[in-house]
Amino acid sequence: MKKLSASETRLLTLTGMVFVLAVSIVFVRRQLDAHRSRSSRREAAQTQYNLQEEALAMRPDLLVELQRIRGQLPRHPVGKDLNSGFLREIQALAGASGLTLTDRTPEDEEYLETLDIYTTSVRCGWRGNDDALVKFLVRLQQRGPVMDVHTLRIKARSESKKEMNGSFTLEFVYSREESVGLEPEETREIAL
Repeated sequence: MKKLSASETRLLTLTGMVFVLAVSIVFVRRQLDAHRSRSSRREAAQTQYNLQEEALAMRPDLLVELQRIRGQLPRHPVGKDLNSGFLREIQALAGASGLTLTDRTPEDEEYLETLDIYTTSVRCGWRGNDDALVKFLVRLQQRGPVMDVHTLRIKARSESKKEMNGSFTLEFVYSREESVGLEPEETREIAL
């Protein structure tokens, strides 16, 4: 093997130093990135902890409010199909408001375990004028927490007429009990 000249030795030493420096820079960058990541996770965890502490501090008020609202909800027997009653209610509200329903499609019932309430939705197509729609929405608002509009879509049918059409989704909220002392649904009046 041939002996290296002084300039080749210096070049080899310089190359080795550059290599060690490059490896050190990569290592330090990885360490800094890991530290920044741990720091941001720690800050996010602290923020989440603070939010949860605030929510727990407000919880007694929220529980009281939930109980008040739950007391206003209708109670229905477990297992009873409620769709036909909901559809009649929607039709009565729409008819009293002058709104024409073109389609009514009930969705499946959902149980919200953490709140101990049930919810179901009905998608409806409609047509009418702006006055009828506003009357319908006002009557709906007067019903309280029992039902509410989840989505509302409006489309003008023509510029010359004030006719509009669209769709909305109504959500019904209620509770269920094993035995409920309710009047039969046929004799209940719907407050319009």
